[in-house]
Amino acid sequence: MIRVIRHHASVGVLPLLVSEIALLFGCFYAAAEILELPSGWDYLFLEGGITLVALAIATIILAMYFFDLYAEVQVGSRVLLLQQICQALGVAILAQTVAAYVLRDWTVPQLMMLYSCGFALVALVGWRILFSAFVRRIGPTDKLLFLGRNDTSEAIAAAIESQPNRGYRVIGFLDDNAAGPKVLGGVNMLRQMVETHKPSLLVVGMPERRASMPIGDLVALRFGGLHIEEASKTFESVYQRVRLKDLSEQQVMFSRAFVPRPGALHVVRLVGFLLATLLLLLLSPVLIAIALWLRTTSSSPVLLRLPRLGKDGRIFNMFRFRTAPKLRRFHLDSLPQLINVLRGEMSLVGPHAESCEQATALQSLPFHGYRTAVPPGIIGWAQIHQTESNREDAALALEYDLYYIKHMSQALDLYILVHSLKNRVFRA
Repeated sequence: MIRVIRHHASVGVLPLLVSEIALLFGCFYAAAEILELPSGWDYLFLEGGITLVALAIATIILAMYFFDLYAEVQVGSRVLLLQQICQALGVAILAQTVAAYVLRDWTVPQLMMLYSCGFALVALVGWRILFSAFVRRIGPTDKLLFLGRNDTSEAIAAAIESQPNRGYRVIGFLDDNAAGPKVLGGVNMLRQMVETHKPSLLVVGMPERRASMPIGDLVALRFGGLHIEEASKTFESVYQRVRLKDLSEQQVMFSRAFVPRPGALHVVRLVGFLLATLLLLLLSPVLIAIALWLRTTSSSPVLLRLPRLGKDGRIFNMFRFRTAPKLRRFHLDSLPQLINVLRGEMSLVGPHAESCEQATALQSLPFHGYRTAVPPGIIGWAQIHQTESNREDAALALEYDLYYIKHMSQALDLYILVHSLKNRVFRA
C-alpha cells in the first residue's frame, strides 16, 4: 500500500510515477541526440535545457494525472490506455505550443517536443503493460490478520476484497464465536497463526475486549515487532473516513486529533487569503462577465447572500451567484465565495457550509458539532469522495469531514484542490 499525502493509492503508483519520469527524460534525451542540439548531453546540462525539459515533463505528468492514468496501475484495456496517453501527450504539446507564443525562452524546441512525445507514446504504452503484468504477478504486499470479527472488521475485509489493487490481502479471522471460510480458528490460536502466516498487520476488532482479549499475547507480539491496530484505525486508513459507530466521547475528549492547532489554522487562513486574492485578480474578467450576463437575463439580484454556519457556530453570509444551469454545470456560481475566504469566514478547503436549518436538523448525528472546529470550505474531503448516489447521506459526509479535521494539513488541502479541479474539468 502506498500512502500519498495521507491518501492511500493503488499499490505501485509511486514507483510507476518515478519510473515514468525517468522514461520521459530518456525520451527527451533521445530526441536531442537525434536532432543534434548539438548533443543530448550538451543541450541538457551545458546549455540549460534540463530546466525546459523538466517543465515539459511536468506538463505531461500533470496531463496524465488529469486523464486518470495514476488512479489505477493495472491495464484493463490497451485501447483505452493508448487513447488516454495520446490525449495527455496532445494536451502537453498544445500547452507547449501556446506557451511558445508567450514565453518562448521557457519551452523546448517544437520539433524536439514532437519527437519526444512520439518516443514517449511507444515507451509509456509498452512500460505500462509490462508494469501492470509485474504488479499483478507480485500481488498484494500487506497481509492482514483479524483478531475478532465485528461489523468494522467485516467492512474492512469487504473493501479489501473489492479493491485488490490497493495492496492489502486478508489472511482470515480469529474468533471464538464465528464460523466460515475466512475463520481460521479461535482467539487462543493467535500466536500459532502469526507464526504460520506472518501477517504484516494484526487488526483487533473484538467486541468484548476485557473478557476475552489475549493481552499477554498481544504485548509479546507487539514487542516482537508485529504491527497491531484497532479495527477502527484500519477502517479509517482503508475507507478514508472516520467510522461514527466506533467513535466514543472518551476518544474525542482525550485526543487532540479533533482539535486543530491554532498555529495550523492561522497558516490555513494566511494561505487561503493569498490564494483567494490571486484568484480574484485572475478571474475578475470572468466574474464581471458573469455579473453582466446575469443582470441582462433577469431583474433578480445577481449576488445572493445565504446565511451559513461558520467556525465555532458563528453565522455569516455566504456569497453566491444567482442560480443558473450553465453556471451550476461549470461550478462558476461558487466563485463569489472567494470573497468569504478573504474575509476569513471560509477556507478554500473544509467541510461544506451548512445552513442553520440543516445544522438544526442534523443535531441528532453524533459529533456533528465538531464540524465547526474549522472554517467551512468551498470544496472539501467529503465532496470529492461522495457520489451522486450518496450525495445526500449526511452521516457519510460527517465521517469524511471528521477525517479531514483529524488529518488536516497543507499537503492534504493541496491534494483536495488538485483532485477537485480534475473532477470539475472532466465533468464540464
